[in-house]
Amino acid sequence: MKFTKPPLTLQEQLNHISKHYKIKFKNEELAKNYLLHCNYYKLRGYWLFFEEIEKEAYFEEVIKLYEFDRILKSLLLNYIERIESSIKSTFAYHLSITYKDSHILLNKTIFENQKFYKQSLIQLLNNYYNSNELFASHFQDKYDEIIPPIWVSVELMTLGEISKWYKNLNIKDRKKIAKYYSLKERYLSTFLLHLTEVRNICAHHGRLWNKKISKGFQIPSFINLYAPNQIYKVYHTIIMMDYILAKINIENSLLEEVIKLILKHNIPIKYMGFPKNHNIKGLENAKYEY
Repeated sequence: MKFTKPPLTLQEQLNHISKHYKIKFKNEELAKNYLLHCNYYKLRGYWLFFEEIEKEAYFEEVIKLYEFDRILKSLLLNYIERIESSIKSTFAYHLSITYKDSHILLNKTIFENQKFYKQSLIQLLNNYYNSNELFASHFQDKYDEIIPPIWVSVELMTLGEISKWYKNLNIKDRKKIAKYYSLKERYLSTFLLHLTEVRNICAHHGRLWNKKISKGFQIPSFINLYAPNQIYKVYHTIIMMDYILAKINIENSLLEEVIKLILKHNIPIKYMGFPKNHNIKGLENAKYEY
């Protein structure tokens, strides 16, 4: 089957939205500007939300959701970076000090799955020899080892890559690294994989605010999550991130910043995964649903 739909002008896009969706327009010029600069299909996910809950809405409400989600993702990226930096640092510190080996990543015996270890090492080598960072060039020119010391190597890894290195570590070392966050290793391991998915959604400008996140994580009983964890949404991510950030001694509270953002934009919290009986200070008067 060939794709035969013609491209539509901005006015034709407005006409199409009005005809096929429960979306109305107060300001057509504003709508055209957003469609031009944000792309029809990026915005489509936000007005389809209103279709799903069977609510008529103005395009301005679609824009409000889009802008809220854009700011939320930017906020989360900032704090994810802090968690990423922390896990890289604790991972490098623990392994280098424990084994008294600056190049401990070359010791395959401390990793459980040798196939995954080989894949991770190949990826690290690729990152190292294709890096534009000055420190990578410096180590390549000055030293004979095939990779730099671990505290340098971790800076060549993405969040997804360091998550895989950590998950493949032997259980003893995973437990000791997790203790820096007062967590059992299974909680940290599964959450890092979950956070990698969230980070990728944010970095690639996907919709996040009401999205079901496919990679779940095991939640410690002492963390006050008031919703069943069968369906993971950004609420679960925020609560767990807030806990870990407190262990890193980040002064600002992610949860408090998210609450301010929710109240400012008057966003209904049900669709973010917040339960009705959340008991979260600051959200007592927040809109729950449309």
